[in-house]
Amino acid sequence: HMDASPLIDNVAQLGQKVATEADTHARNEAFTALKTAVDQLYDAMYKAVKGDDFKNFKVAYDNFWENVNMIKYDDYGKLAASYNNLISGIPGGLVAGITGQDALNTFGG
Repeated sequence: HMDASPLIDNVAQLGQKVATEADTHARNEAFTALKTAVDQLYDAMYKAVKGDDFKNFKVAYDNFWENVNMIKYDDYGKLAASYNNLISGIPGGLVAGITGQDALNTFGG
């Protein structure tokens, strides 16, 4: 019987950081690490847990990845890239500089 506690704790800590981190860059790094940690936990659970316990875990795992895919295909990345393009030229760059607006993180989008 394996002890999944460290993996569960890691997922919980990363999930908490994703939920509460104010810095978007740090939140994105935690989210990337969370996806890896969830897969590691899945692998461990797949090997160690059988029957209804695993089925319940699998439902939660599938739900997590469905939500990741919704985020992945959200328009935020495209909109952020469009905004960044807008503030990189003239007069957008001037207005952004005067008002202190920085480029947005597109998170790979």
